Amino acid sequence: TNKNMFNKFIIVIFLFFSFWICNTWASNIIYTNPADWYKLYKKDANNTDNWSPINSVFSLYPSYSPNWEYIIYTNWNDWHKLYKKDANNNDNWNPITSVESSYASYSPDWKYIIYTNRIDWKIYKKDANNNDNWSPITSVFSIDPSYSQNWQYIIYTNQDDWDKIYKKDANNNDNWNHITSGFSYYVSYSPDWKRIIYTNAND
Repeated sequence: TNKNMFNKFIIVIFLFFSFWICNTWASNIIYTNPADWYKLYKKDANNTDNWSPINSVFSLYPSYSPNWEYIIYTNWNDWHKLYKKDANNNDNWNPITSVESSYASYSPDWKYIIYTNRIDWKIYKKDANNNDNWSPITSVFSIDPSYSQNWQYIIYTNQDDWDKIYKKDANNNDNWNHITSGFSYYVSYSPDWKRIIYTNAND
């Protein structure tokens, strides 16, 4: 029937654009280049070239937004504030926090950003589209926060408890409990949120 043909057409179009977008996203890597005064670089993920810088300031902890349009990073030339920039040009853009901020990452729906506030070293959650700081969602010395892809949990390193990785509810201010035995860093969820990868400094 015409309705079935239309539904198949919509599915094919959806799959085509999903494949194109995923490959566009997967084809680029952003990183800090210490050899060029810590500027942000963007490169092809499938070769060994370096490409060119995409900003002009001392930058750390870059992270893509899930819609691949923006990059957030810590600008060390502006008192370690969190900056947001267009992913496809070489500007620096403007700060989105007014405090020293590190280890920022987006929520999977790209509505929120979580980051470590370097004034009180707690994890903060803020609106991704304005310049407020919002409020802390942990009460301990916390670094390296990362969202699960189902938006329900946040994992982070608790430096008040022997640098163990903790897992907490993304929507409240508790600390929850540890899921490693200590000295664990740079934690990240798998896309299916079934596994976690991290650096074990004990091994």
